[in-house]
Amino acid sequence: MSMRLVKSPDWHVSQFGTTFGATRRLPSGGVMSVLVSDILANPAADTESTAESYAKLEADDRVPVARVADRVVDGVNCFVLEGQTAKERRSVLGAVVGDRFFTVEFTLPVDDPEADAMMDQMSATIDIAG
Repeated sequence: MSMRLVKSPDWHVSQFGTTFGATRRLPSGGVMSVLVSDILANPAADTESTAESYAKLEADDRVPVARVADRVVDGVNCFVLEGQTAKERRSVLGAVVGDRFFTVEFTLPVDDPEADAMMDQMSATIDIAG
C-alpha cells in the first residue's frame, strides 16, 4: 500500500516500523496530518470485522469517528470512518487485503479549502496493490 504526499517542502515525516506520519502547517495557520499504516492482519480478520473493531477503538479519540459509507479505492472495498469537532475533522480509510491491514488517516482543520484539496489529491494517489 502506498500514497504520495502533495509536493511541499514543509512536511515533517516520521516512521515507526511500517507506520508513517507526516505533518505540515498550512498557510491558514492550521495543521494537517496524515498517518499511513500497513501491518500484518489477524488471519481471521476481514474488512468488515476490522472496520467495526477500529471504529470502537477510535470512538473516544480527541476527534471521534464513526462509520460512514464504504468506498472503493484502487479496486478494493474500504471502510471509511469520519468525525469532526469545532476545529478539526478526521477521515480514516482502511481495509484488509490478503494478510495485510492498512489505514490512511487524515486530520485537518475544518473549513480549510487548501487542506480539503490536499486530502483529495493525496487520496487519489493511493495504490493498494502496490
